[in-house]
Amino acid sequence: MATLIFILLALCFSEAFALVLTTPPPAHTTLARRDNAAAIPTFTFGPQAQYFPKRVANPEPSGTSLHVYPTGSYNEFPKEGITIGFGPDLRKQIKETMIQNCKDKPRQDCRNSVIPILQNTDVTTHTKRFVVISAILLSNLLVAIAAEAFIIFGEGVYLHNTANDLPKEMIINHGDLKQINFMAGAHTFAAVTAATAVPSTVTYNPPATTTASDAITIETLTADKDGRKAGDIVYHIPQHASERIQDFLGMTGLRQTQEKCKGQNLKRADNLADCLRLIQRHGMDLADSGPSNLLQLAPRHIPARPGQGQAIGFPVQNLATNGALLVIPVYHVVFDRAPRAPNADQGWDPAILAKSAMAVTLAAHAAMFVGQGMLEIWVPKSNLEENLREEDLVCPKDLICVMDDCKGQEEREFFLGKEIKPNIPMTPICTVAKNYGCRCTVVNYPHVTEVPFNYMEEQYKWLEELIKRSELPSFEPQCSEGMQTLQDASKKLKDVIELACNEHPELKDTWTYSDSKDGFTFGINFQKRGGDCAFDCRAIFPTFADSDSCITSSGLQKNGKIETDCGSASYLAYNLS
Repeated sequence: MATLIFILLALCFSEAFALVLTTPPPAHTTLARRDNAAAIPTFTFGPQAQYFPKRVANPEPSGTSLHVYPTGSYNEFPKEGITIGFGPDLRKQIKETMIQNCKDKPRQDCRNSVIPILQNTDVTTHTKRFVVISAILLSNLLVAIAAEAFIIFGEGVYLHNTANDLPKEMIINHGDLKQINFMAGAHTFAAVTAATAVPSTVTYNPPATTTASDAITIETLTADKDGRKAGDIVYHIPQHASERIQDFLGMTGLRQTQEKCKGQNLKRADNLADCLRLIQRHGMDLADSGPSNLLQLAPRHIPARPGQGQAIGFPVQNLATNGALLVIPVYHVVFDRAPRAPNADQGWDPAILAKSAMAVTLAAHAAMFVGQGMLEIWVPKSNLEENLREEDLVCPKDLICVMDDCKGQEEREFFLGKEIKPNIPMTPICTVAKNYGCRCTVVNYPHVTEVPFNYMEEQYKWLEELIKRSELPSFEPQCSEGMQTLQDASKKLKDVIELACNEHPELKDTWTYSDSKDGFTFGINFQKRGGDCAFDCRAIFPTFADSDSCITSSGLQKNGKIETDCGSASYLAYNLS
C-alpha cells in the first residue's frame, strides 16, 4: 500500500519535470489547526529525484494494471524500498483525467476525478503482500495521498504541456513507506512539499464495499465412492472465486513456490521445510492480505465452539513444521489484525480459524498440484488433524520478544556477548514456530553477558564489602623521618602488610610483625587502646602503601602512623645495607 502513495508520485513526475523539491528537515513544520480540532497526521514529500529511476528495471504492466516490485511477501518493508510499475493505459487515463478535470477547477473536484482511477486498480492486493500493511484503511489512505501528489506536482506539467508523459516506474524508499504506514487509519491528513510550504488538508471517503457471492462450500463423504473414502472432505469452489484465488496466488510468488515444492511429498519430512514455509506464507496471504471477499466460506460451515476438552470440529489439514501445525501461525496473524467486538471473548474465533485452515489447504493444493484446477479440492481423512483444541490457538501471555520461544527482535553478536539491535520492530510479533504471529513485549537495548557459575553471588559479596568499607572512617597516614630509595616500594610494603594481616587479621590486641625484604627491615605494629575497632587489619594498613605522603615512585618514608579511636597503626622501614 505504501506503494500507492508513490504511485501517485510516479504518475505525477516525469524526467522532464522542471520542478525540484527541497529535502525536508528532520522535524515537520507545525500545522495550523482548526478550532477545537485534533491534530492531523502529515505526509512530507522528499526531493523529486529520489522517486524516478533513469532506467526502467522491471517488466512493464499491461493495460490499466500496475505491479509492485519486488514480488513475493514480506514481514517488513524491504530495506531497498519498492518500485511501482504503471501500465500504458493507466498512465494515459490519469493524464487525460487531469487535463480535463483539474485545470482552473476547485482542487476537491480534481481529487474526486483522480481517486476513482486509482481505486479501480489492484494496488491494494499488491501492497498487502507486505505484512506491516494489513488494514483496508491504509489502502484508502494511499489512494488519497496519490491523488494529492498528482494535484500538487502534476498541474504545472500536464495541464500546460500535454506532451509530457507519465513515468513508467516510481521508487518509494523505506523511510517513505514507514511514513505512510504510521498514518494508517487516518481519513484526514495534511500534505506538504517542503518545510516552508503551506499544508493542504485532505479528507477522503473510502470506496463502497462490494459483496461477493462466490461462497466456498465443504462436503464430507459419508460412504466410499470412486476411490474416495468415507470421511474424506472436498472443497467446492465456484469458477469465479477459483480464478481470483489463482490470480492472487500468482501475484504473490506461487511459481517460485511450485518450483521449491516440485517432487515433494507433504507426508514426508525430507527437505520439506522450505516448501512448507512457503505454503504457510501463501496461506497468510490468502487469509490476511487478499481482498476482503477473496475467501468466503458458506456460513453453515463455520465451526461451533466444542465442548469442554473436546477437539474443534473443522477440517484442518495436518501439515506441520518445527512441531507446529501450519494453520496456527496463520490463525495468529489473521486474529491479531481482525477487528474486535467490544467485550467479546477473545480466546479464539471460529470464523478466523475456518478461513485460516481453508487458506492453508488451498495454498498447499496450488503449490503441489501444478496445472490442476481449483474447482474441487479433496483432502483425505488421513490428512486431517483430529485433535486441535481451543488452547492450541491462544497465544501465550507475557511473551518477551528476545526470548528463544519468541525471537521477535533480532540479535547481533559482539565480542563481549550479545546486544539486541536498537531498531524496534514496527509490529512486535514472535517469529518462532507455534508462537509465530503472537504479540510480544519489546526489550529496549538489553546487554546479555554469559558469566561463570556463582558469579553473581561473588559480586554480591564484593558489594557488601564495598558497603562495609564505605562506612569506615577516613584514615590519614602521617609519614616522616626521611625518604629511602626502594624500587616498587608500594608493592613490597603491601606484601609485608599482607603477611602481617594473615597472622593478625583482627585488631583486638596490641601486636608487632617484622620481616626483611631486599635489604630492608620492615616492622608492622598495632597499639590497642579504647573500645573495639570497627575495621580490621586489611582495612587500615594498606592505606600506607597507597598514600602519596608515604610512597613515591622512587622509594618510601622510614616510618608512618595512623591514629584512630581504638588504637594506632604504624610501620617502620630501614635500609640496613
